[in-house]
Amino acid sequence: LTIGFVHNGFERVLVRKQDESLDSTFARMKKSLAGKKGKGDGSTDEVWLEDEVGVSVSPSHLNREAWQSTNILHVGNHAWVISRNEPTVSVLQLKQPLVVGFTALPACNHEFAEVVVFRWQRGHLDGTWDIVQEGPQSYTPTNADIGKRLKV
Repeated sequence: LTIGFVHNGFERVLVRKQDESLDSTFARMKKSLAGKKGKGDGSTDEVWLEDEVGVSVSPSHLNREAWQSTNILHVGNHAWVISRNEPTVSVLQLKQPLVVGFTALPACNHEFAEVVVFRWQRGHLDGTWDIVQEGPQSYTPTNADIGKRLKV
């Protein structure tokens, strides 16, 4: 189980076992927030989890049961709604230069998504973007793309 959030300007990422109790996870989070040897932000904020109707989740619950979408993580006066297994693109990369008339097929690795829709956009000097194709992974550049920026 990976838990990630930004607290007081610091990105926090904790990897915890699913069969670990929420109490142990909270203790580790507090230790990480307080920091050691110059790391952390010195926070002494309390950490707790509540369900979507505001009832605190018991610290004896296991991580696999406690971290449900719509539950809310509280750290001091900050709160985050839990998003579990959000669709994520981990790699999106073109392995060859774009050439007019030749199909470009970016490498794409994704998690927690069955369908990925690609939106190819053409950029203009004024900072605006036009959608030139939406749907397929591949795109064949045209003469209209010369001198423009493309993004997926």
